[in-house]
Amino acid sequence: MIVLAWNCYGMGACGFGNLIKDICKEYETSLLFLFETHASKEEGVERILPKLGFDSSFIQPAHGHLGGIWCLWNDDYWKVHVCIMTISMCIWRWVGRGKRCGV
Repeated sequence: MIVLAWNCYGMGACGFGNLIKDICKEYETSLLFLFETHASKEEGVERILPKLGFDSSFIQPAHGHLGGIWCLWNDDYWKVHVCIMTISMCIWRWVGRGKRCGV
């Protein structure tokens, strides 16, 4: 059960989705946070999200070139609830669950 958080400062490069996918596969990531994505919800969901292979996601889209926060997770490991959301901040509550995390 690995958590990865990355201030990616934009995800416009054409190989970004494959890079994230490879990193998550290498480290068996089950919860991924991406900060400063600078991506609209439509751009990210259509182009990048399908490549990553997570069961669930929450996306706070960027506003222009400001911000953008993504939380992606596998349901076998985590239950995630968004508690507070603003333009520049999200507060989540996540709980490990299932046989894989010893709960």
